[in-house]
Amino acid sequence: MLKRSGCALLFTVILSGCSMTSLQKEQLARFGKATEVMGEFAEKELLQIRRGIIEMNTAMLILDAESKVAGIDLDSPTSAESAAKRLAAVKALRCYGSILNELATADRTASIKEKAQELVDSFDSALEQGLSKEQKEAATGIITSLGSMWVEKKKRDSVEAIVLSYQGSVETLADLLAVDFAPLGTGYVGAYTAVAGKLKNRAVGVLSSGQHSASADRECAVSAFVMATGATNRAAKLGAAAESAIASLKKANKELAEVMTQDTYAAQELKAYAKHIRDLISMAEVLADE
Repeated sequence: MLKRSGCALLFTVILSGCSMTSLQKEQLARFGKATEVMGEFAEKELLQIRRGIIEMNTAMLILDAESKVAGIDLDSPTSAESAAKRLAAVKALRCYGSILNELATADRTASIKEKAQELVDSFDSALEQGLSKEQKEAATGIITSLGSMWVEKKKRDSVEAIVLSYQGSVETLADLLAVDFAPLGTGYVGAYTAVAGKLKNRAVGVLSSGQHSASADRECAVSAFVMATGATNRAAKLGAAAESAIASLKKANKELAEVMTQDTYAAQELKAYAKHIRDLISMAEVLADE
């Protein structure tokens, strides 16, 4: 009886040996959830910014009696093609966070395999050079290990392989996001700010000159002024919060690699990253009500 119990205990130890520690699972889940939320936020905001630019360009067209409709691109400079590229990037980021969170919190499930395949597909679409052989093998490792009885050991190996091999690509996606959310940059928020500035100047010019003296026309100018002022304020506040969150993402991304290779690594940046994401979402919720 003792011999049988001893064998059972040894078998359990072998199965769980070299598995992720509770601290590693906690930090992996923290990074995964925050990154998934970041991807969801960016996807929603980039689409909303594009819609806002179209609305403001339309308002400028209404105010400017001399404008000719022919040749005007209302979505300029946020074309459908550029939007598709950006959405591919933020989807890849969301997928990365989702699978890390799943690996930290779930047992062997079909959803992990699906997320692994989604990870490969999304990064392949988002990165110009596509995924490396190492990155594809890291994701494949998840799929094959889930069918094995040595799941905890192989899960840790798979997670470590994913984190280390995707670290550089996540950094690239974070850099792309940083460009798009810089309030005065060349990306989406910068374009949103620039269009808002043009609309505000046009509205002020109309209201100051007495042009469009009819009540309905003046109402259009006032509405345009309010729209532009709100957009400028939103871009500044949301852009600043996003910049802080993205900078924190990059630091946490580096720290996660240390966490997964060192069982007792103290993860300060990961905690800060989660807080930055909470602050970003809170700011977005407040601005949505303005």
